Amino acid sequence: MKPLFFDQSILHFFNQFANRSPWFDHFIYMIADNNLLKGGVMFSVCWYIWFTYPGAQMQKTRKGVLTSFLVAFVAEATCIILSLTLPYRARPFLNPELALNIPLKLDKWWDTISSFPSDHGTLFMAISFGIWQTNKKFGWACLLYTIIFIYFPRMYLGLHYPSDILGGALIGICFVLIGFNVKFISTGTDYILKFAEQKPHFFYPLLFLLTYQLSDLFLDTRELLGFIRHPLGK
Repeated sequence: MKPLFFDQSILHFFNQFANRSPWFDHFIYMIADNNLLKGGVMFSVCWYIWFTYPGAQMQKTRKGVLTSFLVAFVAEATCIILSLTLPYRARPFLNPELALNIPLKLDKWWDTISSFPSDHGTLFMAISFGIWQTNKKFGWACLLYTIIFIYFPRMYLGLHYPSDILGGALIGICFVLIGFNVKFISTGTDYILKFAEQKPHFFYPLLFLLTYQLSDLFLDTRELLGFIRHPLGK
């Protein structure tokens, strides 16, 4: 898959700042690679919203947060499937035609993973836009955080084309719109919240496990499935 017309100009704009400051380059890489600063921050906000609002507003808020979690899970799984089935696209830093000034040496395992669509673009847009549907104030904050601390580092380092991130974001937005507007999903979420009230000792460990895997972008799950398929690493 070739980059779109705007990919090259945006990447070259960001790339002009590469290798000017070793501290800044390593700082950006740390942000891009640190799940605590990505999913950890985002899902901490979600948990804060979950426990903050009392009374009738609490039920509405929790339904929105839970819908965001479930939609993000499905959207992320869809993105992973698409990245495995669509034509392969090499990462920008692996494209010699772009002649990028790569700020840091990146791990080789990026070579085998298609750049399009961006799983980060999908997951964090699904969560941010879902929170925005639930609470505008926190939603805007999550969207801004996503753009600055998740999307920008991946373009600066040459890990993704802007169209990768845009494609992933559109997947996330589409799934959120479906999740918040389809009746049977709303009914299913109501049932889950009822289960949460009746059996919180089952519900909260399961929800914690879901948010942990989302914040980790299923990396541990992928490693586990990879070992099951190829236990000797072949």
